[in-house]
Amino acid sequence: MARLGDPKRTYLGTFRTEEDANAALLEAFEFQRHQTADGTGATTLVSYGRAWLAAERARGRRRGLDREEARFARHIARAPFATWPLTAITQRDVQRWIRDLADGRAEGPRAKGQRRSRQTVSNVLNLLRAILRSAVEEEAIDASPATGVVVPRAPTKEEPFTYLDAAELEALRTATVIPLAQHSAFLLAAYAGLRPGELWGLLWGDVILEGRAEVIVRHSRRAATKGGRVRRVPLLEPARDALERWRDERAGEVDELGREVVRDDALVWPSADGGCYRAGYDAGWVDRPQRSRAGELYTQPGWATRAGIERHVPLKALRHTCACHLLRGTHVARGWVARPLRMEEVQSWLGHASITTTERYYARLAPGGLLDVVPPGDDR
Repeated sequence: MARLGDPKRTYLGTFRTEEDANAALLEAFEFQRHQTADGTGATTLVSYGRAWLAAERARGRRRGLDREEARFARHIARAPFATWPLTAITQRDVQRWIRDLADGRAEGPRAKGQRRSRQTVSNVLNLLRAILRSAVEEEAIDASPATGVVVPRAPTKEEPFTYLDAAELEALRTATVIPLAQHSAFLLAAYAGLRPGELWGLLWGDVILEGRAEVIVRHSRRAATKGGRVRRVPLLEPARDALERWRDERAGEVDELGREVVRDDALVWPSADGGCYRAGYDAGWVDRPQRSRAGELYTQPGWATRAGIERHVPLKALRHTCACHLLRGTHVARGWVARPLRMEEVQSWLGHASITTTERYYARLAPGGLLDVVPPGDDR
């Protein structure tokens, strides 16, 4: 049985084989491509697009076609020029529509009012290009109006930049109120510059505490290292001591399967179920709003506040803290580093693919940077 792929479900009859049914469908699609909904004979985008999708399905294509049909119905069929003749659509019309699409909000139950992603808009534009390319090949139009159309880039958000100053870093290092599990993770972030995902994905087999102490940060299913690069990060004394104390405390413990928790393939900081923490987990670093049993809202102080850090500093700022103090030579007097690091050395330490990224964040904090040009004012 063959059926045209439009909402009216026009049946073409019953055929002996699937090949005969598909052949009849393709013949009907060729006719439908050149008909509008009102039968005037001018080819519109919506009629041609529906026929093109139906023909793709009749040819046996399966991969990704359901998603393309959904994109067509949700976006292209609702475009302001969807019912226009193909010959009347211009590049300016398509570019304006793509710009409006990129500025709009995502739809669906999980969208939560978020801005429509650039990838979604790119997928819609690529589908439109494929449809119009077919129209050019069949000489329905002379040129595709989607040629040269680009998806506008989302406005870049300036990431708030903050880090712990020397006094706050010392308060964190000497804090006794923070449990060792969390304290060791915070110190590794602040003195080694690991990203939160790299912290929670770190394995004991990649922690080297004998000799020249270091951690190996590698790309894996668990470790969220950007770009798949592997780097070896030296351990300054506070991070090394914290990891040694954490390892010694856990030594001899076993998990539910009877395996030692300190083994090469085990996470240094596993979650309650033994797996890796979800994205965004901060081990209770920042304050959290809570609601009492009586329904009253109150603030649960995070470990940063309990350590004496009075301002809001997110967990990822500990990575900035590491870079800034390495550049400014804060650790030189204690003998943890021999000299302030150069910008390219901080780039290698943090694992940035380009030194441009390192300079964008930290050039102003390096010795001789803009902050050293103006002398500090008085205490007024």
